[in-house]
Amino acid sequence: MDSAVIERATAGADAPKAPGACPHSEGGEPGHGALRDAWQEILQGGSLSAEDAAYIAPSVFEAFGRVLSVGKEPGQAAFIARSLNAVARVASRLSEAQLGDAAGAPSDVAVLVKALRAPEAIADLEEDPLAGARLRGAQVRLELLTAEGGTLGVEQVAELLGLSRQAVDKRRRAGTLLAVEVGKRGYRYPAWQFSGGEALPGLPGVLRALDVSPWTQLSWFLSADLRLGGERPLDLLRRRDPEQVKRVVRAAAAYGHQGAA
Repeated sequence: MDSAVIERATAGADAPKAPGACPHSEGGEPGHGALRDAWQEILQGGSLSAEDAAYIAPSVFEAFGRVLSVGKEPGQAAFIARSLNAVARVASRLSEAQLGDAAGAPSDVAVLVKALRAPEAIADLEEDPLAGARLRGAQVRLELLTAEGGTLGVEQVAELLGLSRQAVDKRRRAGTLLAVEVGKRGYRYPAWQFSGGEALPGLPGVLRALDVSPWTQLSWFLSADLRLGGERPLDLLRRRDPEQVKRVVRAAAAYGHQGAA
């Protein structure tokens, strides 16, 4: 094995070294020692030639270091291995233009979703008849979370409204603030529901009338509604017109009743 090739591939004079990006070296500082050891095993196993490794971008090795740092538990290892296999298949099938377009997405998760929607990647989804529907659902949720300024965490909302975190949670539980649950990140509050350091006028009444799940509420506010002349509920609330607020409340009640039927 050519150690010089390993050195170039895993380090490189110009390679970025973000804090915590790679496993720690023996000296306790962020480094590439453990990463080099793991990469040597890959090269010696024959899954990647030393010549190919020499041309891999430093950013790929930084990402590989992060993978190593979280792949210690059996569940994590299985998930990471299968995910990386899938990424490798998709990356080998898409063109440079398609990959570049996907890489321009606003988040790492969005990159994956965008790449998987390419026709060349859809072939793999045919093995699971529900995979396409799951992917579309993930894309819709991602679009909802990033629309109209994205979302805020509870601490950010508390600071914005001048309330305690507990007071914000209380409003969420009472249904007067909209928040959706996103796993370990807890609840995220759509930023569009706030203006001038307060919730949009009429929002609590609309939410109380809209008797559907938070994700469905989020989608409804951002979608055109025939009861509102094809306008979005959010746009009418932004006008701060009491009459428009009443229209939105009526439309919300009708939509909620329809959803419960």
